Amino acid sequence: MIKEIPPEKEIPPEKEIPPEIEIPPEKEIPPEKEIPPEKEIPPEKEIPPEKEIPPEKEIPPEKEIPPEKEIPPEKEIPPEKEIPPEKEIPPEKK
Repeated sequence: MIKEIPPEKEIPPEKEIPPEIEIPPEKEIPPEKEIPPEKEIPPEKEIPPEKEIPPEKEIPPEKEIPPEKEIPPEKEIPPEKEIPPEKEIPPEKK
């Protein structure tokens, strides 16, 4: 005769894990909890328009040095000031 094993001896009921204990519903993360809408950054919040530098603000015209301001004419030494005639020794004084 074949010995039959009674079902209670195969897996006792206290050893079985009921499905609700495996993954309780409160442990499941609903999809709306994964990424809340207030956590999403809308594109207009990434770069606000006031943070953008317009081209005219990058180099204002008053900061540019015009060429006439680089070397003013009064700073140039005229040739007559370099060697004044009174400093030259005339040949008859030698």
